[in-house]
Amino acid sequence: MKILKIGKFNDGICLVVNKMPKITYEKIGNDYIGTNKKGFVWHKYTYNYSRCEPHAFGGREISLKMKDGSIETIKNHWWDNGIEDKADQFRRITVCDIESLKNCYVYTSIYMKKDLINEAIEDYFIKDKLYEYDDLEKWVKLQYEWYDIIVGGKKIPFLINNKSDVIEKYSKSVKYCIYQGIKIRGEKEFKYNHFRLKYMENGRMIKINRNCKDIWKESFPNEVYEKILKEMKINY
Repeated sequence: MKILKIGKFNDGICLVVNKMPKITYEKIGNDYIGTNKKGFVWHKYTYNYSRCEPHAFGGREISLKMKDGSIETIKNHWWDNGIEDKADQFRRITVCDIESLKNCYVYTSIYMKKDLINEAIEDYFIKDKLYEYDDLEKWVKLQYEWYDIIVGGKKIPFLINNKSDVIEKYSKSVKYCIYQGIKIRGEKEFKYNHFRLKYMENGRMIKINRNCKDIWKESFPNEVYEKILKEMKINY
């Protein structure tokens, strides 16, 4: 696990890393205890029905990879139970790998050996800085692969990624260009995405108002274009 960036997060910090440590669990008494192979990561879920809150993690199912290779699923009354008696050895860290953040900008918490993670954080600050939370999110988004937007066979000064985020090519400022509409055919409703963009070029206002499918087809390599259509399930 390598620290790529560190940002402010509430009263603490959050870490963007190249990959998350692989944690496997074992059932010990009333707990699921998770560690990685080297033992510098530790995590625990405890069953507790007496809590006032009805469901842990909003009732979301959590799949745990067990040390014997099986998968066990927990939900509702299994709680992240902190570090308790291991507080002198472990530190709670807000962290996520960059690929996961590019898909959904949400962090998680794990517990890591204090001496190891503190050393890694100190080494990071020798060569880089602490980022504001919003600036860190912008940096993560820029780590996508970007493609020139092509309209009618002509490149325009904007870039697009496979999530349909759009940025200005040189300033990297974000543009919001995707708008969703609904078409009614008979008794059925069909959602569609439209691409709208205005910008100045040589003193002239350029306005683009196109179906997203047309923009994607011209701008993306064919394999990326086909994947986007499949994942988004857009009707036209």
